[in-house]
Amino acid sequence: MDDKRFDSIPDFVIEHELESVKFLHHLLQNAPSFAEMETIRKIELIERRRIATFQNLRENSASKAGSDLIDHLKLQIPQFSPVIESSLSFQKILGITIKRSELARDLYQQTATKIADTQLKAVFQEIVKEEERHLDYFVRLYRREFSAKQ
Repeated sequence: MDDKRFDSIPDFVIEHELESVKFLHHLLQNAPSFAEMETIRKIELIERRRIATFQNLRENSASKAGSDLIDHLKLQIPQFSPVIESSLSFQKILGITIKRSELARDLYQQTATKIADTQLKAVFQEIVKEEERHLDYFVRLYRREFSAKQ
């Protein structure tokens, strides 16, 4: 994600998740098996649903939670946006995906602890759980594919 300023939490989440979907698409193209492709695709669909959820939240003008400013929350937004090159190996893309998942989990956890709106807090707490499951999957895949080969 660039050094952009975001007007609202939904804008921030949408931007982050769009980048994640692009990353997952590259990972999907290099997956070692059909089973891995299916799992990565399921994770990508979760990310896409999350985008839709926050687009709806952004468009819901009655929601005050969607207008909380990122600056007001004083979030530590990580600057980690590696460019994906077609020449990157599956191992490198998977390693970057693990790092992105760790950062996303930490950022969403930080958001959940600082947000006042209880409904939005619950949404972010659920997102943290999803990110932890994604991270666990990617770490296990990395270990299975590359630990014995090194």
